[in-house]
Amino acid sequence: MKFRLKKIARLLGAILIIISPVKMYAQNNTQWFLWNSSAKLPVKEGLSNTITGVSDGVLLVAGGNNFDKPIQQGGVKKVYDQIYVATDTKKINWKNVGHLPFPLANAAVVTFNNGLLVIGGTDGKNTSAKVFLLKWNTTKQKIEIDSSFANLPIPLSSLAAAKIGNTIYIAGGQDINNQPKHVFYELKVTENGSAINTQWEELTAWPGGAKFGAVMVAQSNGEYDCIYLMGGKGMDGYSNDVF
Repeated sequence: MKFRLKKIARLLGAILIIISPVKMYAQNNTQWFLWNSSAKLPVKEGLSNTITGVSDGVLLVAGGNNFDKPIQQGGVKKVYDQIYVATDTKKINWKNVGHLPFPLANAAVVTFNNGLLVIGGTDGKNTSAKVFLLKWNTTKQKIEIDSSFANLPIPLSSLAAAKIGNTIYIAGGQDINNQPKHVFYELKVTENGSAINTQWEELTAWPGGAKFGAVMVAQSNGEYDCIYLMGGKGMDGYSNDVF
């Protein structure tokens, strides 16, 4: 009898452990996310494919593209080089603080050394192999650009990127002929941001075909950090693969 009571007690304990978080979530589900209308980007037509992230506590948006009017009406794609920051993340007080080295959209972006490492991309006509660090200097209240990083082995746009420790990884993308690529590279850097390698090293690519526009993230599997590559588009259309 005692054994049976102990068994029931353990079972009830397990049920309470399972139910409690669910109940808490049900009671407080409105507190997880609160959507508020913020200040709009200071570009009337809006922007897509921007360089976006946080540097030194400041929200940063740069580059990107749009169409000057609907495509059906003969709209022409425009690529921008403006850099905007919001130093007050509650009010989102956008300020134009400078320009990128050139108009740029569809670049890969990795948070690195308190800034945004910008990799590849396109100006709408030419695909870029450039890599540079975009960083906000709070003391001087200005944007800083470090272009000392090694160029990509080939120009790429719509590529995926992620970081594990002091290694930057990039995968896929479109080349200068807008063709998807089956490439996977790494660049090792020091903690203060300087490159250990003088060039990107090619690694074994994922199984399957070339792709661009994929999502790549670094995430622990519970034992060690892994790279996950998901989706994208290749010669046969959109992909639902996850590697």
